Amino acid sequence: MPSPDIATLNSRKNISVIIAAAGVKYGLKTGPVSLLPIKSTTLFEYQYKLLKKFLPKSDITLVGGYEFEKLRKRVPSDVILLRNDKYEETNSAYSIGLALNTTKDNDVLIIHGNIFFEQSVLQCSWNKSFLFCSNIQEDDNKRLGCTVDKTISNIMFGLPYGLLKMSFLTGNELALYKQHCYDKKNYPAYDWEILNKVINSGGKLYPNFKKQEDFLEIDISSDAKKV
Repeated sequence: MPSPDIATLNSRKNISVIIAAAGVKYGLKTGPVSLLPIKSTTLFEYQYKLLKKFLPKSDITLVGGYEFEKLRKRVPSDVILLRNDKYEETNSAYSIGLALNTTKDNDVLIIHGNIFFEQSVLQCSWNKSFLFCSNIQEDDNKRLGCTVDKTISNIMFGLPYGLLKMSFLTGNELALYKQHCYDKKNYPAYDWEILNKVINSGGKLYPNFKKQEDFLEIDISSDAKKV
């Protein structure tokens, strides 16, 4: 369980949560990754329950495109469901930008739809912009990573600290993210490319180190069986 201080902070914090669903680009022909079976439920429903437990005042937005009607039938009624009709020609930054247009709060948690995470990941103090990072340094050219001084200075494949595809943005960093997300030339960009632009525009993104084993990136349906 979270410490009393963190639990109290989380219960008071109004955070908009954006989940960008994944589907056809991840090799699944049966539907979005968000609907894969996980722990007797679906991946999205698992994410949803944890978020409501640790961030009960949060508004949750799910953005989908591929097999959108399957998502519509399965999500809880209090979830804001948005459709990216351009999912075949855009990437995660565009989907996240659609959701940012609907957010009312000044704090945003961005989660990729193919990420499974343990509840310990949400035991945080939400007081500055940060990216969730692996606590283990690895030499893996196929893995998206980052370099870290006091803040994150670069995001690219093959860098030592793995990025876990969850980020919390507030203040200047959220404003910069929106600015770059809404720029039409960035519609084909990935989320990590927009985060690099935030860094290059003077934003400060801090690393929030978590245990590697508390995350699983699901690229194919067989990955879900590892949970």
